[in-house]
Amino acid sequence: ARRQPADGVSVFIASPTPDARGQADHKAVIESVKQIKQWPVRVLAPPEIFVSFAWGDDQTPAGVQRQETVDRLCQKLEERGFLVRRDSSEIRYGSVISEYMKRLGRADRVLVILSEKYLRSPYCMSELHAIYQRSQGDQQEFLNRVIPVSLDDARFSSPEERVEHARSWYARHEKLKADRDFLGDDDQRLLTDMKRWSQDIGNMLAFINDTLTPRRFEDICRDDFLALRELVQSSPDGEPLDDPLGQSTLFVQVLGETGSKPSTQRPFGLEGEQFLKARQAGVPCLRWRPKDLDLETLRGRHPQYVNYLSGAADPQDLPPEERVQAGYLPDFQKLIEATLIKLVARRSKGQGPIETLVDQAVAPVNQPAPSAADYERATESLQQIQQFAATLPGSTTATPAASRPSLLFAPQQVDEELATALDRQVRQSFGQNVATEVASAEYPLRAVYEDERGLLVIYGKGSLDWVQERVRECRDIALDRPRNAPVCALYLGPPDGKPPLKKRPPMMRVIRHDDPQALRDYLAELQAAGGDPA
Repeated sequence: ARRQPADGVSVFIASPTPDARGQADHKAVIESVKQIKQWPVRVLAPPEIFVSFAWGDDQTPAGVQRQETVDRLCQKLEERGFLVRRDSSEIRYGSVISEYMKRLGRADRVLVILSEKYLRSPYCMSELHAIYQRSQGDQQEFLNRVIPVSLDDARFSSPEERVEHARSWYARHEKLKADRDFLGDDDQRLLTDMKRWSQDIGNMLAFINDTLTPRRFEDICRDDFLALRELVQSSPDGEPLDDPLGQSTLFVQVLGETGSKPSTQRPFGLEGEQFLKARQAGVPCLRWRPKDLDLETLRGRHPQYVNYLSGAADPQDLPPEERVQAGYLPDFQKLIEATLIKLVARRSKGQGPIETLVDQAVAPVNQPAPSAADYERATESLQQIQQFAATLPGSTTATPAASRPSLLFAPQQVDEELATALDRQVRQSFGQNVATEVASAEYPLRAVYEDERGLLVIYGKGSLDWVQERVRECRDIALDRPRNAPVCALYLGPPDGKPPLKKRPPMMRVIRHDDPQALRDYLAELQAAGGDPA
């Protein structure tokens, strides 16, 4: 039987697809789930581990055996519930290799399999050095993220051997430097990186040398990789990793433009495998893809993934709500919240007419061209659901979410970091007294507005035309709600000296990033407006 959290709900969010859009939508869904106010919400994910290894080490029998052994090790980790990411399965023809390397450099857990070829490969050194840079040169932080394995020919146990690797990269840097005038931009960056590797490789290898791990090939393989499995099976603080799927209230999958690489064991890639495991565990599932994906164009490049997206691979008895939903991201975010409320209601013996309300709240998701009236009905139903949720066991809201002062940030993509910092500042000042949300730049404010008490348009590095359009939308939303108009403001972030707005409604406040009092005054006004909407 699955374990249900007694003090809230747990949402298992499947791994993101490899494309940039899929990863951005995946991140937005995680953030929106964290903002659900009815109960404490845990966001769960499969424990992920990247593998950094010089594939095709050599074609000798020993080299082939080592690569087969690494394949078996990865298979063992997958059997134990780990999401194993390696370039041989993540990178397709036409993929940008550097994008995968950036993802590996940002990863929290990387299995680094060191060999002589690894220490001389620019690709492998880029991966290892990215981890070192993200750890800011701190030994403990570096070792928390790296699980090192040293093959027999990787020699770095003595200072002299580490100096030899540094000299090797410095010599390659100096040789390439002589032809600097003929190098393209990418090779110029490689030249700079080589200099850094020569300076930092001594520290990186000394850190790894100071760690007790299996060193000989025979030790790695002994007892079905026991030593390595014990290393990987623990989190950086030494605690064993749980089975997150078995603790989940709901499985959520965000699908992008490109799926993971299919294989004999995974005919529909990692996406299909994770969905299958969720169904086998009896976890209710929600799956989503952007409405504007051109499946026919994708079919030529990724036929198996398109079969998964289109439902051709679905079991015949699959409930309609578990099929892949094609729609807009804000609608899917509403669907997640409404579904959680429905599941908690069922867990609490199904109090109230929740099914009809949920159907109304998520109706725009399943319509080809939802109208403004559809969104209005959906918003009204969602508010009723939120009020109902406050009465359920474990709810953390004594009053409906709509009755609290709430603030919707509207940034462009280039200003998302500024919006996140501002969101954090507001939360630190007001805590649970103000609900905040950062809207996606891809959708009109009308599509995501849910009767928030404040609308804050952020003008930082982005386009003036985009800001002007968002200001116009704020005005229209306020005019449509004369009895409950939001408190609108324009936040002027850095850099200074930007072109001014051509037109701004007189009711819209202006807050400069270097004027904290103006922000406090705005939040005080927002809080004062947070009583009865009438």
